[in-house]
Amino acid sequence: MSDILRTYPVTEVAAWYRRLANRIGQERVNGQEPLSAQFLRHYVDNRDPDSTYSPAPPSYLTNNSLVLEALRYHRRVFLTEEKARITGRSDVWAGVIPRLQGRAGFTAWVPGQPLKMEYQSLVEMPLRFQVTGTREEKDLLTSLRGFQLKSEVSVRGSSPPNSTRVKIEFVDWSCRVLDRYDFNYDEYFTVPNPDYGSDRPGAIAPKEQSIRVYHRNAQRLERAGFAAPYNLDMQWQLSELTIKGAAEVDRNRNLGN
Repeated sequence: MSDILRTYPVTEVAAWYRRLANRIGQERVNGQEPLSAQFLRHYVDNRDPDSTYSPAPPSYLTNNSLVLEALRYHRRVFLTEEKARITGRSDVWAGVIPRLQGRAGFTAWVPGQPLKMEYQSLVEMPLRFQVTGTREEKDLLTSLRGFQLKSEVSVRGSSPPNSTRVKIEFVDWSCRVLDRYDFNYDEYFTVPNPDYGSDRPGAIAPKEQSIRVYHRNAQRLERAGFAAPYNLDMQWQLSELTIKGAAEVDRNRNLGN
């Protein structure tokens, strides 16, 4: 399919991108405006590539099964039940037990004192969501696709006298989605044409119900100063008790070398 937008002046392409954002925004995903509409609208409004956009995350993001699965993994890392995956390094034991044991590389922790930890990992929405996904999953794929999910927790510990068992309570658990909203200029998306059936002056390809949008057109907008990529930082407090509930650990558990 040809690059239709390529034949139009950049000013008209910028206006079309805005109409696309508004067209997508007319739909509702789980009763909320799609993230894809919010992100695209902010993209054409933005002029500072170093800026950060922090919208409220929708419930279909915070309750997504892949997000919850990643948060359960974070819990296991914090409780030293599963090793932490560190980019460019071998998996390592982290969380409360190395701190209780005062192992090298960790600040020693005494139960009763406050302890803050953080960990993040990659979450990717699979491409199969294009075909098999729900409306919510399709929106997460087109708006985020892959992103870093960060957990920042505060825990407290308590232990009976002469016991190696330590009760761990998560006092606070903050979640953050961190990403960069930009485009791979070698790729494209097929999207509904907001000008389909329109007779307004400047309408783009009004006979086409959908258009293949090559992302090199986004590059044109950025170079002309009509849009800019930006950082994403969406935050919320975790409320899922099966993830943030209390647990017990053995402070003397052998972690090996």
